[in-house]
Amino acid sequence: MHPRIPRGPVSVLAAALAVSLPTMAAPAVAAPADGGSLRAPAAASAGRTVTLITGDRVHLDARGSVARVERGQGRSHISVHVRTTADRTLVVPSDAGRLLAQGRLDPRLFDVQGLVAAKLDDQRRASIPLIVSYTRGLKDAQGAAATTRSRIAATDTEVRRSLPSVGADVLKAEKDGISGLWKNLTTEHKAGFRTAAAGVERVWLDGRRSVNLDRSVAQIGAPAVWKRGFQGDGVKVAVLDSGVDQNHPDLKGRILESRNFSASKDIVDRHGHGTHVASTIGGTGARSGGRYKGVAPHSDLLIAKVLDDEGEGDESGIIAGMEWAAARGAKVANLSLGGEDTPGTDPLETAVNNLTRDKNVLFVITSGNEGPGARTVGSPGSAAAALTVGSADRDGSTSDFSSVGPTADAALKPDVVAPGRDIIAARSGASSLPHNGGDGYTAMSGTSMAAPHVAGTAALLAQQHPTWSAARLKQVIASSAAPAQDAKNPATVEQGTGLINADRAGTQKIVSETTSVGFGVQRWPHHDDRPLTRTVTYRNLGDRDTVVGLSLTTQGARGATGSTVGTAPEGMFALSAQRLTVPAGGTAQVRVTADTRVGDTDGLFGARLVATPEGGGPSARTSVAVEREVESYDVRIDATDAQGEPAGSEIWLEGEGPVAGLSPLLFTEPGEGTVTTRLPRGTYRMSSYVATPVGEDESRTAMIVQPRLDLTRDTVVRADARKTRPVEITAPGGAAYYEGAMNLFAGSGNSASATTLFVPDLKQFTTGRLGKAVAADHFEALMTGVWTKGTNHYRVIVPSRGHFFDGLRHTVRTADLAQIILRAGSSTKGHTQAAPRSTVQGTWTRQGSFTLGAESPMGPLPATVRQYVSTPPGITWAFGVHQYASASPDAEVQLSHYQYGPRRYEAGTTYRAETGTGVLGPRITQSAFARRSGDILELCLPLFADRAGNNGSAQTGTVRTTVTSGKTTYADEEAQPCGEVTLAAGSKRYKLSSTATRPAALASTSTRVRAAWEFPSTRPAAGASARIPLSTVAFAPALGLDGATTVRGAFTVPLQFHGPAATSGFDTLTAEVSYDRGTTWRKTPVTPAPYGRKGHVLTLDHPEKAGSVSLRATLKAKDTTVFTTTIRDAYLLK
Repeated sequence: MHPRIPRGPVSVLAAALAVSLPTMAAPAVAAPADGGSLRAPAAASAGRTVTLITGDRVHLDARGSVARVERGQGRSHISVHVRTTADRTLVVPSDAGRLLAQGRLDPRLFDVQGLVAAKLDDQRRASIPLIVSYTRGLKDAQGAAATTRSRIAATDTEVRRSLPSVGADVLKAEKDGISGLWKNLTTEHKAGFRTAAAGVERVWLDGRRSVNLDRSVAQIGAPAVWKRGFQGDGVKVAVLDSGVDQNHPDLKGRILESRNFSASKDIVDRHGHGTHVASTIGGTGARSGGRYKGVAPHSDLLIAKVLDDEGEGDESGIIAGMEWAAARGAKVANLSLGGEDTPGTDPLETAVNNLTRDKNVLFVITSGNEGPGARTVGSPGSAAAALTVGSADRDGSTSDFSSVGPTADAALKPDVVAPGRDIIAARSGASSLPHNGGDGYTAMSGTSMAAPHVAGTAALLAQQHPTWSAARLKQVIASSAAPAQDAKNPATVEQGTGLINADRAGTQKIVSETTSVGFGVQRWPHHDDRPLTRTVTYRNLGDRDTVVGLSLTTQGARGATGSTVGTAPEGMFALSAQRLTVPAGGTAQVRVTADTRVGDTDGLFGARLVATPEGGGPSARTSVAVEREVESYDVRIDATDAQGEPAGSEIWLEGEGPVAGLSPLLFTEPGEGTVTTRLPRGTYRMSSYVATPVGEDESRTAMIVQPRLDLTRDTVVRADARKTRPVEITAPGGAAYYEGAMNLFAGSGNSASATTLFVPDLKQFTTGRLGKAVAADHFEALMTGVWTKGTNHYRVIVPSRGHFFDGLRHTVRTADLAQIILRAGSSTKGHTQAAPRSTVQGTWTRQGSFTLGAESPMGPLPATVRQYVSTPPGITWAFGVHQYASASPDAEVQLSHYQYGPRRYEAGTTYRAETGTGVLGPRITQSAFARRSGDILELCLPLFADRAGNNGSAQTGTVRTTVTSGKTTYADEEAQPCGEVTLAAGSKRYKLSSTATRPAALASTSTRVRAAWEFPSTRPAAGASARIPLSTVAFAPALGLDGATTVRGAFTVPLQFHGPAATSGFDTLTAEVSYDRGTTWRKTPVTPAPYGRKGHVLTLDHPEKAGSVSLRATLKAKDTTVFTTTIRDAYLLK
């Protein structure tokens, strides 16, 4: 990587927490979604389960918060850390912490929100995609890697492909057997920690990357190059993107070869991004009479479809596409895609660097669309060998979306900029992109549009100089670039050397072989800084000696908002010479010095070194940058275990206020017990988890917390487990401890965070505190847990505000708890699954935001249990009842789940509640919704809500949902009615239908449920969201917990109304009943409830021999919506 001054051993995870950690980067222009499908909402993590690489399962609640963590088989002794900030939740089992802190494990593997966003939750993916890189070089290491590879092959893991350029395998790891893979990728270390298996270098998530012309081609001087006879003839340019429209007139005859590496069925570009990029590089402009001609219209295009029809692709597929392009002889490869950069070299960066070195391919890559903030350059544009491209507007100024350097490794990027705003190029006929550039053309913005201008320029140069290396092409393009006259001296971390110029590049004689000079970060204080010197080498490509004048144009400290303040202080940058003679065909050098002793402002400073030939000709530019570190100090943590030995420990430091967002994870090795990092002056919180060995592979955990650490000098923190104390909580009646967690809530605003440590065994857990107390509203610790005895479950919360627990001894009294008598219904008649079991989950929510649950055994359903709960201020409780179909943890099927609450309770009061009671069917519950934003219909409608109106879900045999209007189908999917559908732009009447069946092996009631809604919908005003007023009618007879009644003869079925029908009434309502499971139906009258009661009822006459009752109804509401429901086996007759 580029030179830099290390800041101390801050882990990879530190940067992952300091900036966003999604698995996908959004395109600058989002293409309209295709119709015809029901898509899960992008951020829909509600009710999902995520299996980690360790085999532990993380269950998320309706808000996407961690409700509980189900440890994998044989892992009940493992503690689990959950860290929640505003934009992510990391769930880290204790045996993975060491590898994570060392950068051997990809942090994305533990970011449950990111995994859901990448559609890797258990509901949508049965496997985890991985890239495993192996140690290369030494013979012993290669042998160890081969052994590990053979062990992996013996597990339930598919090796999908090998990636020679990065020394890695691409794995498809089945979640059911993932714990076996975890044991093969890692080995036991000390104190319960694990280390990488022999030969394994790193384990990465095979994450997803996504997509990041008339005046613009002229803006970079391409027409002048064409006039000299160069249009890219014979040069192979690879386009790694979303495919191509081979039938577009601009691309006919330009595509040499193509190959599909994506999950899509072919190379057809249904997204539109790839066609736009390809035509910007090599389009002929045939459809526009030459107006929208690409930069190198005679180049030969190699199309590697690495992004699917939604513009996303696996990292492994992208690398495979890069390897294919190199093997097919590509001279230039364009990658208008990317994702987040983290410290170190990820697989994509490694592939770029290695293929550039070994195959002589120039990779032109976008910087990303995350600007204008600093340090937003994405990967793989962050690779050292890449020619990294930012975006410029028409006037040459930096586009506000263009990502800005330096990289996560403090390297100076981007290298250059090119036009990226409102670029018109070919529109794929298979896409839904607008024709906003004229017939057959579309306008798009982004660094994705800028990069192909540079790739095309490289093709023009490669034709002119076929023997030039990839490095030489990069040097010439960067040297010949310059800031536009109107750009007002943009910072080098925004534009590198400046806006490219294909004309100048083609005539460039003096070239800077040093593309950029990054001096890295100079440690504070600066009065004693040593000036740093780097050498810049110039090469003369001409046939006569050339004298160049040398000058520096500097930029002042760049602020966080993207603005620069004037120029650098005088004397910060200096040259060893003002003139230099560069011999013909030879080189000459000048030394550049950065002296950070001058000035009194800290931050990132830049300069452009300009070499101007005295006899005329294009100047050569080199970008320069140095960072004066803000006031910062070293923090050393010494960890000691309960036996007085140097301990292995995990330490988290979290910044507040101006340093919010800095959250490094540190680790001290067992036997060493110390680690040092460097952080800016400010206020931090520290939590440490010190391990004391107990047996061979287990440990005792001491949790030590300092709520406030004021960093105003070099500081030593001592985390000593010997000074911690036990946690002892006694529950009523001798109830046994089942599970617990220690929870921390600290900070506010953008520095607020929540931390949870799941504690499997209180006897192996101690706590201690450091430092002084803080304000009670700024820090709170909650020790929580569940104790059980028979059908009594005690859910206890013990708070500590302003400071952490210095040990805890607490006795729980029943009088201090609220009692909830919870009746849970279920029908298991005719059930064929073995040993059905159930659990009850108590979930508490703090101040309406943070949520955490604990699941405890309940026994077979139906059942009644008593839940005793603590009632501290700001805490609400909800209860979920889960029923499973098998006793085997590895082969369970969840039959149903019902949620009751949330609500507040008062101590000393008894409450009654029920869940899962029939008739189960569609209801517009409090959490159900249907709304329209633009042309997107978002909906989530439960088909198996219970009589009490609780949201519920059920395992189904089959399910199908459709959305139609007349003869047009907008969605037809085997999915629950929960997701997004693209509707027509105008006003139409739609029909939403959903049918679910449950086989007898899973349930005996509500075995087939059908719901259908008819409703009008019109696109709401721009930026607005409109609720779709759906109603339901539901059946609510008096039934037992088993969903049955013994009544024969006359029987009353009360009706429940939800949605607008509940408040505004209805126009008509008809009902029918069947006693032969829906074979024949008979009408039954709907009458007002008797005895002066409100509502309506059905009066039925149960036959003696019938085994079940099926019901259906049609409701026409006053707002013209129509609802129809049919429920087979609505309830049973005993």
